[in-house]
Amino acid sequence: MDGKISQTGTASSNGSFSITIDLIARGVYTFGVYALDKAGVKSSTFSTSFTVAGARSSALSNVNITPTILVAPDPVDPGKILTISGYTIPNATITLENEKDGNSATRKQFTAESNAQGSWSLTVDTTSFVTGTYKARAKAEQSVGVKTNFSNYTFYGVGQNAKKPSNADLNTDGKVNLVDFSILLYWWNSNGGNSNPPADISQDGKVNLTDFSIMLFNWTG
Repeated sequence: MDGKISQTGTASSNGSFSITIDLIARGVYTFGVYALDKAGVKSSTFSTSFTVAGARSSALSNVNITPTILVAPDPVDPGKILTISGYTIPNATITLENEKDGNSATRKQFTAESNAQGSWSLTVDTTSFVTGTYKARAKAEQSVGVKTNFSNYTFYGVGQNAKKPSNADLNTDGKVNLVDFSILLYWWNSNGGNSNPPADISQDGKVNLTDFSIMLFNWTG
Protein backbone atom coordinates (compact mmCIF):
# COMPACT_ATOMS: atom_id res chain seq x y z
CA MET A 1 0.00 0.00 0.00
CA ASP A 2 1.76 3.17 -1.28
CA GLY A 3 5.06 1.26 -1.33
CA LYS A 4 4.69 -0.36 2.12
CA ILE A 5 3.75 -3.99 2.77
CA SER A 6 0.51 -3.88 4.75
CA GLN A 7 -0.59 -7.51 4.81
CA THR A 8 0.36 -10.91 3.46
CA GLY A 9 -1.61 -14.10 2.89
CA THR A 10 -1.37 -17.54 1.30
CA ALA A 11 -3.33 -18.65 -1.74
CA SER A 12 -5.39 -21.82 -1.50
CA SER A 13 -4.81 -24.93 -3.62
CA ASN A 14 -7.03 -23.50 -6.36
CA GLY A 15 -5.12 -20.21 -6.40
CA SER A 16 -7.73 -18.05 -4.67
CA PHE A 17 -6.81 -15.61 -1.89
CA SER A 18 -8.40 -13.02 0.37
CA ILE A 19 -6.69 -10.29 2.40
CA THR A 20 -8.30 -7.83 4.83
CA ILE A 21 -6.65 -4.54 5.83
CA ASP A 22 -8.15 -2.78 8.84
CA LEU A 23 -7.88 0.66 10.46
CA ILE A 24 -6.96 2.73 7.43
CA ALA A 25 -7.27 6.49 7.70
CA ARG A 26 -9.28 8.41 5.14
CA GLY A 27 -7.45 9.35 1.98
CA VAL A 28 -6.30 8.25 -1.46
CA TYR A 29 -4.19 5.11 -1.48
CA THR A 30 -2.36 3.04 -4.05
CA PHE A 31 -2.75 -0.69 -3.44
CA GLY A 32 -0.44 -3.24 -5.07
CA VAL A 33 -0.87 -7.01 -5.05
CA TYR A 34 1.79 -9.50 -6.12
CA ALA A 35 2.61 -13.16 -5.50
CA LEU A 36 5.74 -15.14 -4.68
CA ASP A 37 5.67 -18.65 -6.12
CA LYS A 38 7.21 -21.82 -4.65
CA ALA A 39 10.54 -21.00 -6.32
CA GLY A 40 10.56 -17.51 -4.79
CA VAL A 41 9.89 -15.82 -8.14
CA LYS A 42 7.87 -12.63 -7.86
CA SER A 43 4.94 -11.91 -10.15
CA SER A 44 4.15 -8.57 -11.77
CA THR A 45 2.34 -6.22 -9.39
CA PHE A 46 -1.34 -5.44 -9.88
CA SER A 47 -1.84 -1.82 -8.76
CA THR A 48 -4.86 0.41 -8.36
CA SER A 49 -5.64 3.68 -6.58
CA PHE A 50 -8.89 4.66 -4.88
CA THR A 51 -10.24 6.76 -2.04
CA VAL A 52 -10.83 5.21 1.38
CA ALA A 53 -13.75 6.80 3.26
CA GLY A 54 -14.07 6.69 7.04
CA ALA A 55 -16.24 4.04 8.78
CA ARG A 56 -16.92 2.27 5.50
CA SER A 57 -15.71 -0.95 3.90
CA SER A 58 -14.26 -1.05 0.40
CA ALA A 59 -13.76 -4.27 -1.55
CA LEU A 60 -11.30 -4.96 -4.34
CA SER A 61 -12.20 -8.22 -6.10
CA ASN A 62 -11.43 -10.26 -9.22
CA VAL A 63 -7.69 -9.58 -8.94
CA ASN A 64 -6.04 -12.21 -11.15
CA ILE A 65 -2.27 -12.21 -10.64
CA THR A 66 -0.25 -12.67 -13.82
CA PRO A 67 1.98 -15.76 -14.25
CA THR A 68 5.43 -15.80 -12.71
CA ILE A 69 8.30 -16.43 -15.14
CA LEU A 70 11.66 -18.11 -14.54
CA VAL A 71 14.13 -18.43 -17.42
CA ALA A 72 16.97 -20.97 -17.18
CA PRO A 73 19.78 -20.91 -17.95
CA ASP A 74 20.29 -17.15 -18.06
CA PRO A 75 22.26 -16.31 -20.07
CA VAL A 76 21.81 -19.20 -22.47
CA ASP A 77 24.29 -20.14 -25.20
CA PRO A 78 22.83 -19.80 -28.72
CA GLY A 79 21.61 -23.16 -29.95
CA LYS A 80 20.96 -24.57 -26.48
CA ILE A 81 17.57 -25.47 -25.06
CA LEU A 82 15.96 -22.79 -22.87
CA THR A 83 13.41 -23.66 -20.19
CA ILE A 84 10.76 -21.08 -19.30
CA SER A 85 8.56 -21.95 -16.32
CA GLY A 86 6.47 -20.50 -13.53
CA TYR A 87 3.20 -20.62 -11.62
CA THR A 88 -0.25 -19.24 -12.35
CA ILE A 89 -3.93 -20.11 -11.91
CA PRO A 90 -4.35 -23.92 -12.06
CA ASN A 91 -5.55 -25.88 -15.09
CA ALA A 92 -5.09 -22.97 -17.47
CA THR A 93 -3.67 -22.42 -20.94
CA ILE A 94 -0.51 -20.32 -20.85
CA THR A 95 0.25 -18.05 -23.80
CA LEU A 96 3.87 -16.93 -23.87
CA GLU A 97 5.31 -14.26 -26.16
CA ASN A 98 9.07 -14.23 -26.70
CA GLU A 99 11.17 -11.84 -28.77
CA LYS A 100 14.53 -10.12 -29.09
CA ASP A 101 14.36 -6.79 -27.27
CA GLY A 102 13.83 -3.98 -29.76
CA ASN A 103 12.91 -6.27 -32.64
CA SER A 104 9.21 -7.19 -32.65
CA ALA A 105 9.69 -9.04 -35.95
CA THR A 106 11.34 -11.85 -33.98
CA ARG A 107 8.25 -12.37 -31.78
CA LYS A 108 7.16 -15.96 -31.39
CA GLN A 109 4.24 -17.35 -29.44
CA PHE A 110 4.22 -20.56 -27.42
CA THR A 111 1.56 -22.32 -25.36
CA ALA A 112 1.65 -24.57 -22.32
CA GLU A 113 -0.77 -25.92 -19.73
CA SER A 114 -0.61 -25.35 -15.97
CA ASN A 115 -1.32 -28.35 -13.75
CA ALA A 116 -3.67 -28.60 -10.77
CA GLN A 117 -1.06 -26.82 -8.61
CA GLY A 118 -0.59 -23.99 -11.12
CA SER A 119 2.87 -25.08 -12.26
CA TRP A 120 3.74 -24.70 -15.96
CA SER A 121 6.85 -25.15 -18.10
CA LEU A 122 7.93 -25.15 -21.74
CA THR A 123 11.18 -25.46 -23.67
CA VAL A 124 12.47 -23.20 -26.43
CA ASP A 125 15.07 -24.12 -29.05
CA THR A 126 17.43 -21.14 -29.41
CA THR A 127 19.11 -22.36 -32.61
CA SER A 128 17.76 -19.38 -34.58
CA PHE A 129 18.54 -16.84 -31.83
CA VAL A 130 21.37 -14.32 -32.18
CA THR A 131 23.40 -12.86 -29.34
CA GLY A 132 21.56 -10.18 -27.44
CA THR A 133 18.84 -9.41 -24.91
CA TYR A 134 15.52 -11.22 -25.20
CA LYS A 135 12.27 -10.82 -23.30
CA ALA A 136 9.26 -13.01 -22.50
CA ARG A 137 5.82 -12.39 -21.05
CA ALA A 138 2.90 -14.69 -20.31
CA LYS A 139 -0.82 -14.73 -19.62
CA ALA A 140 -3.18 -17.50 -18.50
CA GLU A 141 -6.79 -18.43 -19.20
CA GLN A 142 -8.98 -21.19 -17.83
CA SER A 143 -11.71 -22.84 -19.89
CA VAL A 144 -14.31 -21.41 -17.47
CA GLY A 145 -13.30 -17.88 -18.48
CA VAL A 146 -11.00 -16.86 -15.62
CA LYS A 147 -7.98 -15.17 -17.16
CA THR A 148 -5.06 -12.85 -16.43
CA ASN A 149 -3.49 -10.02 -18.35
CA PHE A 150 0.01 -10.38 -19.78
CA SER A 151 2.76 -10.18 -17.18
CA ASN A 152 5.54 -7.63 -17.37
CA TYR A 153 8.43 -8.71 -19.57
CA THR A 154 11.14 -10.89 -18.07
CA PHE A 155 14.49 -10.11 -19.70
CA TYR A 156 17.22 -12.68 -20.28
CA GLY A 157 20.43 -12.94 -22.24
CA VAL A 158 21.46 -15.07 -25.19
CA GLY A 159 25.23 -15.37 -25.44
CA GLN A 160 25.63 -12.44 -23.02
CA ASN A 161 24.06 -10.96 -19.90
CA ALA A 162 20.75 -9.23 -20.51
CA LYS A 163 20.63 -5.44 -20.70
CA LYS A 164 17.54 -4.57 -18.68
CA PRO A 165 15.93 -1.19 -19.44
CA SER A 166 14.93 1.29 -16.76
CA ASN A 167 11.22 1.46 -15.98
CA ALA A 168 9.60 4.61 -14.57
CA ASP A 169 6.10 3.07 -14.58
CA LEU A 170 6.40 1.88 -10.97
CA ASN A 171 2.84 0.58 -10.65
CA THR A 172 2.88 -0.96 -14.15
CA ASP A 173 -0.43 0.54 -15.29
CA GLY A 174 0.94 1.72 -18.63
CA LYS A 175 1.25 5.36 -17.52
CA VAL A 176 3.86 7.41 -15.67
CA ASN A 177 1.98 9.83 -13.44
CA LEU A 178 1.37 10.97 -9.85
CA VAL A 179 0.79 7.40 -8.65
CA ASP A 180 4.32 6.48 -9.70
CA PHE A 181 5.64 9.70 -8.18
CA SER A 182 4.03 8.84 -4.82
CA ILE A 183 5.74 5.44 -4.86
CA LEU A 184 9.05 7.10 -5.71
CA LEU A 185 8.64 9.52 -2.78
CA TYR A 186 7.93 6.65 -0.39
CA TRP A 187 11.31 5.07 -1.23
CA TRP A 188 13.18 8.43 -1.38
CA ASN A 189 16.78 8.28 -0.08
CA SER A 190 16.54 4.49 0.32
CA ASN A 191 17.82 1.70 -1.91
CA GLY A 192 14.28 1.11 -3.17
CA GLY A 193 13.60 -1.92 -1.02
CA ASN A 194 11.90 -4.78 -2.86
CA SER A 195 9.75 -2.62 -5.13
CA ASN A 196 9.06 -4.16 -8.52
CA PRO A 197 9.88 -2.49 -10.88
CA PRO A 198 12.72 -0.97 -8.82
CA ALA A 199 12.02 2.50 -7.41
CA ASP A 200 15.76 2.93 -7.90
CA ILE A 201 15.12 3.41 -11.62
CA SER A 202 18.74 4.21 -12.46
CA GLN A 203 19.88 1.25 -10.32
CA ASP A 204 22.69 3.25 -8.76
CA GLY A 205 21.86 2.06 -5.24
CA LYS A 206 19.72 5.02 -4.10
CA VAL A 207 16.37 6.62 -4.94
CA ASN A 208 17.22 10.26 -5.65
CA LEU A 209 17.05 13.10 -8.16
CA THR A 210 18.50 10.92 -10.90
CA ASP A 211 15.48 8.63 -10.66
CA PHE A 212 13.14 11.63 -10.47
CA SER A 213 14.61 13.08 -13.68
CA ILE A 214 14.14 9.74 -15.47
CA MET A 215 10.54 9.67 -14.31
CA LEU A 216 9.93 13.22 -15.56
CA PHE A 217 11.46 12.34 -18.94
CA ASN A 218 8.99 9.43 -19.26
CA TRP A 219 6.01 11.35 -17.81
CA THR A 220 2.65 10.70 -19.50
CA GLY A 221 0.28 12.26 -16.97
